[in-house]
Order: sequence, then C-alpha cells, then structure tokens
Amino acid sequence: MVKYAECFGAHGHRVRTEEEFVAALEQSLAEEGPSIIDVPVDYSRNTDLGAHLHEDVFE
Repeated sequence: MVKYAECFGAHGHRVRTEEEFVAALEQSLAEEGPSIIDVPVDYSRNTDLGAHLHEDVFE
C-alpha cells in the first residue's frame, strides 16, 4: 500500500503497532497533501468479537 500511495503522489505509511500508528498519524497530519496509513487487520476473531458486542445478532 505504501508504494501504491507513492505512485499517486501521496505519502504512504505502514504500521504494525499502536505506537507506530500514533507516530504515523502525527506525521501524516504534519505532511502536505494526502497520506495513507496501511494498518493490517486480523479478522480471525470477528465472529467472537461481534457476538460479544451484539449478543442478539449471532443467536
């Protein structure tokens, strides 16, 4: 995603931790022009999380 952003003239940032995200967000807000932050997401527990947040939906 970083190189893709750069191909279109945007700033690209890839993060793996919360601390990296905070730093990338601060940097993005300080940069001129658009910025894209690539955040990998683990979807393997979505059903468990959804059931916990919305018990009536997954019954």
